[in-house]
Amino acid sequence: MFKQILLVILTLSLVSCASRARLKSYEKDIDGIRNEVRNIRIMTDEMRAELGNMRKSMDMVDESVKFQADEIEIQRQYHERLKEVVDGLKDSVVVLESEKLPAKREELREIRSNDTAVPYVVKTEQDGAVTKMYTEPQPSEDSVELPGPEKPDAARQKPGFGYAVKDGVILWQYPSTKSDVLEILVSWQQLSLLEKITNAGMTWWKVKTNDYTGYVNSRFIIISGKK
Repeated sequence: MFKQILLVILTLSLVSCASRARLKSYEKDIDGIRNEVRNIRIMTDEMRAELGNMRKSMDMVDESVKFQADEIEIQRQYHERLKEVVDGLKDSVVVLESEKLPAKREELREIRSNDTAVPYVVKTEQDGAVTKMYTEPQPSEDSVELPGPEKPDAARQKPGFGYAVKDGVILWQYPSTKSDVLEILVSWQQLSLLEKITNAGMTWWKVKTNDYTGYVNSRFIIISGKK
C-alpha cells in the first residue's frame, strides 16, 4: 500500500515537472512572437514614413510639371505674338516695295534731272530683308569724264553740324553727280560738316554720316545755328 502511494506521488511530481518545462517553453514562444510583432510594427512605421516621403515627392513633381506646362503656354503665346509682329513686318515690306519704292524712284529721277543732264538709272538690290536703292549713270557710248581735283572754297567755313533739307538728298562719293551714290539721306538727318569746297562750278559740303563720308550739294544742307 505504501509503495503504491509513493508511486502515485512520484508520478505526480514527474507530471508537474513536465508541465513546468512545457510552460516555460510556451512562455519563450510567446516572447518570440511578441518580438516578431514588435519588429513588424517597426517595419510598418518605417514603410509608412517612406510612403509619406514618396507622396511629398510626387506632389513636388506634380507642381514642377504644372509650372513647366504654364511656362510652355506662356512661350506659345509669346511665339504667337511674335509671329503676328513678323507677319505685320512682312506686310509693311510688301507695302514699301509695291507703293513707296516706285515713288522714291520717281523722286530720285527728278533729283537727278535737276542736278545733272546725264541720264541715270535707279536700281534696287535685296540684302536679306532690307531693300537697298541706289542710282548709277545710264551706259552711253561717250566716255564719262572723271571728277577733277577738289578745289577749296575761297571762304571755307569751319566744321560743324548740319541737316538734310528733305528726304532723298544724295550723299555722293566724290564732289560730282557723276560719282557713285553712297547713301540716300532722310529729312533732318544730322550730318557732320567737315569742309566746304567748290568743284566744276558747284558748291559742295564734305560731310560724315554714321556709315559714310562723302559730298552733298550745299543747296540741300541747313547749317546748324546759321541764320
